[in-house]
Amino acid sequence: MNKEKTNPTSPTNQTLAQLTSTTLHYSGPLPPASELANYERILPGISDRLVTLAENNNAHSITLQKEQVKASIEFQNSALNKSFINKIIGQFAGLIIALSAFYFAYKLIEINMPGLAIASIIAAISALIGCYMYGHRKQS
Repeated sequence: MNKEKTNPTSPTNQTLAQLTSTTLHYSGPLPPASELANYERILPGISDRLVTLAENNNAHSITLQKEQVKASIEFQNSALNKSFINKIIGQFAGLIIALSAFYFAYKLIEINMPGLAIASIIAAISALIGCYMYGHRKQS
Protein backbone atom coordinates (compact mmCIF):
# COMPACT_ATOMS: atom_id res chain seq x y z
CA MET A 1 0.00 0.00 0.00
CA ASN A 2 1.46 3.21 -1.12
CA LYS A 3 0.31 6.20 0.90
CA GLU A 4 1.01 9.61 -0.43
CA LYS A 5 1.73 12.39 1.93
CA THR A 6 -0.36 15.46 1.19
CA ASN A 7 1.21 18.84 1.45
CA PRO A 8 -1.11 21.32 3.20
CA THR A 9 0.28 24.16 1.09
CA SER A 10 -0.30 22.51 -2.22
CA PRO A 11 -2.70 24.28 -4.59
CA THR A 12 -5.34 21.60 -4.26
CA ASN A 13 -5.64 21.99 -0.49
CA GLN A 14 -5.56 25.78 -0.28
CA THR A 15 -8.58 27.85 0.55
CA LEU A 16 -8.45 31.24 -1.03
CA ALA A 17 -9.94 34.23 0.67
CA GLN A 18 -10.17 37.73 -0.63
CA LEU A 19 -10.80 40.79 1.44
CA THR A 20 -12.07 43.89 -0.29
CA SER A 21 -12.23 47.26 1.37
CA THR A 22 -13.77 50.38 -0.08
CA THR A 23 -13.15 53.81 1.33
CA LEU A 24 -15.16 56.82 0.26
CA HIS A 25 -13.80 60.27 0.81
CA TYR A 26 -15.54 63.49 0.02
CA SER A 27 -15.12 67.06 1.10
CA GLY A 28 -17.82 69.52 1.86
CA PRO A 29 -20.84 69.58 4.10
CA LEU A 30 -22.81 67.01 2.11
CA PRO A 31 -21.97 63.61 0.66
CA PRO A 32 -22.21 63.09 -3.10
CA ALA A 33 -25.70 62.75 -4.58
CA SER A 34 -25.36 58.97 -5.03
CA GLU A 35 -24.53 58.54 -1.33
CA LEU A 36 -27.33 60.91 -0.36
CA ALA A 37 -29.74 58.78 -2.41
CA ASN A 38 -28.50 55.67 -0.55
CA TYR A 39 -29.06 57.42 2.78
CA GLU A 40 -32.55 58.40 1.67
CA ARG A 41 -33.30 54.81 0.66
CA ILE A 42 -32.23 53.57 4.11
CA LEU A 43 -33.83 56.36 6.16
CA PRO A 44 -36.49 58.39 4.29
CA GLY A 45 -36.31 62.15 4.94
CA ILE A 46 -32.65 62.13 6.00
CA SER A 47 -31.41 64.00 2.91
CA ASP A 48 -33.69 66.97 3.67
CA ARG A 49 -32.46 66.99 7.28
CA LEU A 50 -28.81 66.84 6.13
CA VAL A 51 -29.30 69.67 3.64
CA THR A 52 -30.99 71.80 6.33
CA LEU A 53 -28.15 71.02 8.74
CA ALA A 54 -25.56 72.03 6.14
CA GLU A 55 -27.43 75.28 5.38
CA ASN A 56 -27.68 76.17 9.09
CA ASN A 57 -23.99 75.37 9.60
CA ASN A 58 -23.06 77.58 6.63
CA ALA A 59 -25.19 80.47 7.92
CA HIS A 60 -23.60 80.13 11.36
CA SER A 61 -20.08 80.16 9.87
CA ILE A 62 -20.88 83.29 7.87
CA THR A 63 -22.22 85.03 11.00
CA LEU A 64 -19.07 84.13 12.95
CA GLN A 65 -16.81 85.39 10.17
CA LYS A 66 -18.71 88.69 9.98
CA GLU A 67 -18.42 89.17 13.75
CA GLN A 68 -14.72 88.35 13.65
CA VAL A 69 -14.05 90.86 10.85
CA LYS A 70 -16.11 93.52 12.66
CA ALA A 71 -14.22 92.94 15.93
CA SER A 72 -10.89 93.05 14.11
CA ILE A 73 -11.77 96.36 12.45
CA GLU A 74 -12.95 97.84 15.76
CA PHE A 75 -9.73 96.73 17.45
CA GLN A 76 -7.59 98.25 14.72
CA ASN A 77 -9.55 101.51 14.83
CA SER A 78 -9.24 101.77 18.61
CA ALA A 79 -5.53 100.99 18.44
CA LEU A 80 -5.05 103.64 15.74
CA ASN A 81 -7.02 106.19 17.75
CA LYS A 82 -5.00 105.47 20.89
CA SER A 83 -1.76 105.66 18.94
CA PHE A 84 -2.78 108.96 17.35
CA ILE A 85 -3.83 110.44 20.71
CA ASN A 86 -0.57 109.29 22.31
CA LYS A 87 1.43 110.92 19.51
CA ILE A 88 -0.45 114.20 19.89
CA ILE A 89 0.05 114.19 23.66
CA GLY A 90 3.74 113.40 23.21
CA GLN A 91 4.21 116.20 20.72
CA PHE A 92 2.38 118.65 22.94
CA ALA A 93 4.48 117.64 25.96
CA GLY A 94 7.64 118.03 23.85
CA LEU A 95 6.51 121.49 22.78
CA ILE A 96 5.92 122.51 26.42
CA ILE A 97 9.36 121.18 27.44
CA ALA A 98 11.08 122.97 24.54
CA LEU A 99 9.30 126.29 25.20
CA SER A 100 10.06 126.02 28.92
CA ALA A 101 13.74 125.35 28.18
CA PHE A 102 13.96 128.33 25.81
CA TYR A 103 12.19 130.58 28.33
CA PHE A 104 14.57 129.41 31.08
CA ALA A 105 17.56 130.04 28.76
CA TYR A 106 16.21 133.52 27.91
CA LYS A 107 15.94 134.33 31.62
CA LEU A 108 19.50 133.07 32.19
CA ILE A 109 20.76 135.30 29.38
CA GLU A 110 18.93 138.26 30.95
CA ILE A 111 20.85 137.76 34.19
CA ASN A 112 24.12 137.47 32.26
CA MET A 113 24.66 133.70 32.41
CA PRO A 114 24.98 132.72 28.70
CA GLY A 115 27.01 129.55 29.40
CA LEU A 116 24.35 128.12 31.65
CA ALA A 117 21.67 129.16 29.11
CA ILE A 118 23.39 127.23 26.32
CA ALA A 119 23.84 124.23 28.60
CA SER A 120 20.13 124.21 29.52
CA ILE A 121 19.08 124.41 25.85
CA ILE A 122 21.46 121.56 24.93
CA ALA A 123 20.13 119.48 27.84
CA ALA A 124 16.50 120.11 26.83
CA ILE A 125 17.15 119.28 23.17
CA SER A 126 19.07 116.15 24.16
CA ALA A 127 16.17 115.04 26.37
CA LEU A 128 13.67 115.61 23.54
CA ILE A 129 15.83 113.69 21.07
CA GLY A 130 16.22 110.87 23.59
CA CYS A 131 12.46 110.68 24.14
CA TYR A 132 11.83 110.66 20.40
CA MET A 133 14.36 107.89 19.78
CA TYR A 134 13.02 105.82 22.70
CA GLY A 135 9.45 106.11 21.39
CA HIS A 136 10.54 105.37 17.83
CA ARG A 137 12.50 102.28 18.92
CA LYS A 138 9.57 101.10 21.06
CA GLN A 139 7.24 101.24 18.02
CA SER A 140 9.56 99.09 15.91
